[in-house]
Amino acid sequence: MVDDREANVRQLAESIESGNTGDISDVLHEILADEDGTAEDQRKAKELIDKLAEYKPLAKVEERNRAKDEGEGCCQNRTPD
Repeated sequence: MVDDREANVRQLAESIESGNTGDISDVLHEILADEDGTAEDQRKAKELIDKLAEYKPLAKVEERNRAKDEGEGCCQNRTPD
């Protein structure tokens, strides 16, 4: 069972890193809306939603920086015509 948990954590991390957080966010919002849920579960869900919101812009910044670096690298060895 630990292997499955580790695989799930890796899959979640990959989704977050690639910016595919829609499903994760949906599940967390469902936890918040669940009237039968514990206050602790709801607090943790809210905390994770906030962290996802903070992380997404960072992923986009890194993506833009990576694209910029790749663009600069393609022309460095070019000689003027």
